[in-house]
Amino acid sequence: MIPDPFLERGMKQDTLIVYYSRTGHTSAVAQEMANRMDAVVHRLSDAPDSGDILSRALDALRGRAGGYAPLPCDVASFTRVVVASPVWFGHVPPAVAGFLRQEGGRARELALIVTRYLFGGRSACRAMERHAGRSAVAYGNISDREVKSGIYPEAVAVFIDALHHPDTED
Repeated sequence: MIPDPFLERGMKQDTLIVYYSRTGHTSAVAQEMANRMDAVVHRLSDAPDSGDILSRALDALRGRAGGYAPLPCDVASFTRVVVASPVWFGHVPPAVAGFLRQEGGRARELALIVTRYLFGGRSACRAMERHAGRSAVAYGNISDREVKSGIYPEAVAVFIDALHHPDTED
């Protein structure tokens, strides 16, 4: 296992945000969450042998899990893990599915947030739960329009509130 640089320096942050982003939308959402929550944030990358974007898109449509580059920290050392993912045609990228299958069960608390163009946010969150083999404590669903217009921080605030107060979710 790769050593956790935060623990080595004596720092302890309780939330890890793992995100996958190609357009920058999910990255912007993840960074906003990290700033508001004082969280550790790491970008999830495809494994070098994952193929081109077309093969990854086809794998996403088929619900397949793919390889991802290891993170520089141990998921189990955090109280809460938030996974942020784009929605590809109602599905999540293979690297996200692979990460959730491998690490989702090791998280003490798992929360999910997606960025989407038009539709598919709920189905993508359900698929993410299936890949993780467990339910999430909170869900977020942010449109590309919210990101492009700059109003996504409001949606992030709602997600963080749901994360801290899961019993008040409607």
